[in-house]
Amino acid sequence: MVNHPASRWPASSFLLCCAQPQVAETLGLLTVPHFLQLYASLEEALDAAVARPPYLRDELVLAPTLTAAATARTDLRLRLELRGELLHLAVRDDSPRPLLPVTVPDPEAEGGRGLWLVEHFARAWGVNRHPHGGKVVWCALTL
Repeated sequence: MVNHPASRWPASSFLLCCAQPQVAETLGLLTVPHFLQLYASLEEALDAAVARPPYLRDELVLAPTLTAAATARTDLRLRLELRGELLHLAVRDDSPRPLLPVTVPDPEAEGGRGLWLVEHFARAWGVNRHPHGGKVVWCALTL
């Protein structure tokens, strides 16, 4: 999703509220409620914002190493955000190369298990192009 918190390293979060029934249904089909709560009213959204505990966020710049996965040997940025019961992870690299998950990982292969694990354990995940080049791979995990 283009406006997912990990897609462009935003400075603030947002709340969704008061969606028309057709919009709410479409958001549900897109699985948006799995990682972004949809509130019925503005009052309900504001109450949730005030009651929500503060979240933790950190970002690391990781240098390339020989032991890193082959596709991750460009400079990386790792962002972690803990919000409520969800842990949001995002990795940005400068590579335009698309990532493709495997259906069944080969236990003998050197790679190919990362996205398989994300796909099986994440509540939601995706890959977005970054406006300055490269891509952002993100996921949300339930604690």
